[in-house]
Amino acid sequence: MDVTLQKHSLFDLPSQLRVGAIAHGGAADLKLWPGPGADTELRAAWGDGLQAALETELKQTGGARLDIGASLRIARGNLHCDFLVWIATREPEPGVDRAKAPDTTLIRSAVKAALVFVAERSVLRVAFDAVGHGADEVARVDRILAVANAAQEYQDDCRRDGRPPIVEEVLICEPDAKLFALARSRLGGLARAVEPPKPKVEAKVPRVKGEKGAAKRGAPKLSPDEVDKRRLSSAAYSMKSRYVSGDYLLHARFGVGRVEQVMPEGAVVVLFEDGETRKMVHGRP
Repeated sequence: MDVTLQKHSLFDLPSQLRVGAIAHGGAADLKLWPGPGADTELRAAWGDGLQAALETELKQTGGARLDIGASLRIARGNLHCDFLVWIATREPEPGVDRAKAPDTTLIRSAVKAALVFVAERSVLRVAFDAVGHGADEVARVDRILAVANAAQEYQDDCRRDGRPPIVEEVLICEPDAKLFALARSRLGGLARAVEPPKPKVEAKVPRVKGEKGAAKRGAPKLSPDEVDKRRLSSAAYSMKSRYVSGDYLLHARFGVGRVEQVMPEGAVVVLFEDGETRKMVHGRP
């Protein structure tokens, strides 16, 4: 079984990395946290109706919540996979305060249980992010290491028990360049790191008055006024939407973005409000 650290968002994996299941750690009562964070990113990627789908699946179990560490299969919605795996990693959050995030020991046991869960459903490739969001959460890199350690422990258990792991590859997704580099340096032999090629983006060269016709080079940026205006009017980013140059979108993690370039392989290059350009998929069926 291979374990790879991928420099991609969990929800923006390219078609060649399509997975059977995407795993998400959340509250035991399957209620989405309404504020910024992983639950909001999942809602934006899955599409409208996620909370209703979660409640429907929970009712099928005959209970009001899952045990901590347990997994439940959810319909895929707009996700590019066969199904979503909800892992109960924190207690219910009925009020306005977040539940305490799991420690690395709980993360490892929950991820191992999730791997057993997907293997029983013949999943060959499964993707995780840095599982373990919540109040006082463990550092993201440490959570990535916990997921990788869990995958190794699962593989060791399979070998010891003489059973096939079924799962052929575990993907751990981290889109942030700095965190990806730090995780890669700390993973050692637990996982191989794969970084996608950077898209070639040609920056425009504006003419600046008073420089005798000389061109001043500089990376394009979204103005504060532009960001404020588009934050209210832009539609949420969706992999199913098709974009053209000049379109604006609102990403759950990166905020307001403007499409700068349409790539031939079903992707667009988007300039976000933080000044970074990112390659995003679009036009997914």
